[in-house]
Amino acid sequence: MMKTIASALVSLALLSGCASVSQPEPIALAVPLQISYQSEATLVRLGQLIDSGKYQNEQLSQLYYERGLLLTNLGLEAMARLDFSHSIRITPDFSPSYNFLGLFYLSHQELDNAYEAFDSAIELDATDTYPYFTRALALYYGHKYTLAEKDIQHYQASAENDPYRLVWQYLIQMHDNPKLALKTLQQEYQPHQQSDEWGWKIVGLYTGDISVREFIHLADNSEQNNVQLAQQLCEAYFYLAKKMQLDGKNELAKSYFKLSLSGNVYEYIEHRLALLELQIYDQQPFMTARKS
Repeated sequence: MMKTIASALVSLALLSGCASVSQPEPIALAVPLQISYQSEATLVRLGQLIDSGKYQNEQLSQLYYERGLLLTNLGLEAMARLDFSHSIRITPDFSPSYNFLGLFYLSHQELDNAYEAFDSAIELDATDTYPYFTRALALYYGHKYTLAEKDIQHYQASAENDPYRLVWQYLIQMHDNPKLALKTLQQEYQPHQQSDEWGWKIVGLYTGDISVREFIHLADNSEQNNVQLAQQLCEAYFYLAKKMQLDGKNELAKSYFKLSLSGNVYEYIEHRLALLELQIYDQQPFMTARKS
């Protein structure tokens, strides 16, 4: 079972303080997000619309999808999964629901079902590149790195300057060609080194231009409200964990994955993947990239 956050903090202090126990890496936390009154009211309203009998086919399918999306954002996965399934049952070619079902399958390591769901989303809507990203994630966790790289590059082509796409391309390439992965990331990062955009700070962490201490300080932006802080820290700790994982520091990686979960940012894919990573650790240590 997962340790408490307090225990995770102790682990981080011990693990990051190998050189100097008195100076562990800093920790930033947000108040965990709670279900808002507005979300509850919207959930009730969508339920009333669905049960009204006024809507059929595409409209009803859309309502189920919208409620499933809200339930996903609230962390109510079983109910969301049911709504997405209803959406597809009513309108079999409703592609967005396939993508979310694929993410649920991925979360539970049902990879064959995930591939099938993402394939369906792609076949039904060729203009939407996002399922290429989610399928790349499923292929990555299925250790199919060559196929994952093709999908992430296809996704990246629709927005070449998206730092998150570059980070995932790097994580995928690290398993087969670490030198090329780092060289490519450094080349792509160079024009954006002075950017204030948060995503490029994640890239800077991976290139070594930004230290862990500086990265956490940048993530803990006092000008943000609590929701924004929780969202940014969810990403920060997830990608810190992936970096520690690549460095072979698996115990530290696990602590960072737990911190990524601490803000209850259910709608972020990093939250879902952090849970998946911890499930994998419970089964066996995640394979780190080859060193060369």
